[in-house]
Amino acid sequence: MRIALAAAAILTLCLPAAQAQDNSHAVRDNVVLKESGRFLGWPANYGIWSWENEIVVGFTHGYYKENPTGGHDIDPDKKSDNLQARSLDGGETWTRGKDSQFPNPNAAVGFIKLQNGHLLLAYNDNMNERIPLTIAVSEDNDKTWPHRRDVVAPGNTFAYPMAIQAKDGTIYVVYTTDSRATVMLASFKEEAILGHTK
Repeated sequence: MRIALAAAAILTLCLPAAQAQDNSHAVRDNVVLKESGRFLGWPANYGIWSWENEIVVGFTHGYYKENPTGGHDIDPDKKSDNLQARSLDGGETWTRGKDSQFPNPNAAVGFIKLQNGHLLLAYNDNMNERIPLTIAVSEDNDKTWPHRRDVVAPGNTFAYPMAIQAKDGTIYVVYTTDSRATVMLASFKEEAILGHTK
């Protein structure tokens, strides 16, 4: 009986150490970018994309200025940029961030990987307004985006796009318009975008 109790005590003492070695349930926080005096925000507006071990994060890179009214702490009088940081090792290390080739009025984007491996981005191709709603396609994992087409033309604002692709290949993009009083759905095949350069 004493041997069984001693063995149980040894197992109990060893169990936390054995569990500490198992990192499968660990949550890690890695810094993508941090700069003194700068506003880095709205990654939800620009998205996070991943394929294999590569991750791309988009965000606004502006100047910090405390907002006494409780709004966003970004200096509206100084230029801000849209940046993309990239990790090639599953998020362990990151590039500093480079200017995105996409203008954006600090608005959300929709991003998906298509069934054929191409990438699709729904965004507002404008630095100041949420018009037009543009679809871009990359065939080389975000290196180039030669295919771009406005799917909704000026005349209103178009915000918060979200995209999916159905099993039959149809792409659906849902977005808001009429000052967020109407939800719209655009549907098309990738071929409707390929070959267009706006």
